Amino acid sequence: MRRDQQQLYSHGGRLYLIQAQAESVEDAQTKVYQELEKMDQTNIFYRRDIGKNSI
Repeated sequence: MRRDQQQLYSHGGRLYLIQAQAESVEDAQTKVYQELEKMDQTNIFYRRDIGKNSI
């Protein structure tokens, strides 16, 4: 990972974290997926079962 001014760049690996706070786990899960959809999806893969075991 390297920093260039205010941006962080990764050379791979698991790096990104999105945290959400909501009234329920289901609502927090929805918020996380909404934020993921806003990202540039080029070469980004993420699990589609975030929070599944808690719901």
